[in-house]
Amino acid sequence: MEARAAHTHTQSFYFNTTMGVILPGERQRVLFTFKSARAGILGEVWRLNTHPVLLGGATLQLTLRGVALYQDTTAPQRHALQMEIQHKEAVSVCVSLVSDLLRGIRTPERPSSPAQLYRTEEDHFLSINPKLHYHCETIEALKNLWKEATSSVHCDVIDPPATEQQEWDLSVPTLRQAVLALPKLDSAVEVEVEAEGLRRGGALDQLNALLLMLQSPPEPPPSLTRATIGLQLWRELADGLVLEATGLRQTLGMPEVRTWLEILPEPQEESKLH
Repeated sequence: MEARAAHTHTQSFYFNTTMGVILPGERQRVLFTFKSARAGILGEVWRLNTHPVLLGGATLQLTLRGVALYQDTTAPQRHALQMEIQHKEAVSVCVSLVSDLLRGIRTPERPSSPAQLYRTEEDHFLSINPKLHYHCETIEALKNLWKEATSSVHCDVIDPPATEQQEWDLSVPTLRQAVLALPKLDSAVEVEVEAEGLRRGGALDQLNALLLMLQSPPEPPPSLTRATIGLQLWRELADGLVLEATGLRQTLGMPEVRTWLEILPEPQEESKLH
């Protein structure tokens, strides 16, 4: 048996094409190998030449068809690359979301301290009494006058409530109202009420005297000259050296050495009179 391929393209089917003999009633198994360099459905037509001629010389054709699939050799690498790209994309999206979230978060500003905390008693007094000046000792005297005036008013009230004495708010009009609330001093009973407490007349005199002292500005502190500053620095340096030397001597356990000598006067010989 002679076989011949009838095709015009690259051969894709391979089998044993040598001549053979088939006796009547016998079968011969032919193994075909299909191989293609490109993917797709491929077909080939083979013609069988027989001797003697069969079927009255009609052409015996064998049509072979095969399906070639594309062999993806880079699938693992492509899958790994795709997973890496997806991971980077997820990370990029997360970073973008977190950045947008952080940009929208603002730390609230720290609440400022009340202005009263930075105001001294002098500033508070001058803001309430702009026409007066601040003298520390005079203000203390006014505070004592306020305490005496308010305590005298409470003593004159029958069954006063058990409340703490209110502090003076550094307002001169408030202090004046407290002084004016004191009882008047009656001349007929002057001796009897002298020891009872503060009265209006004496309190007003004391208040006016203190307010008169607040009319004048305080004396400026004496200015320090360069000589005074230098002398004070030298004194501090000398004192520091002495303290440092004493501390080192005590730390090292060194005995105290006297650095001066007491010179005693020499006894004079009495001259003998002969």
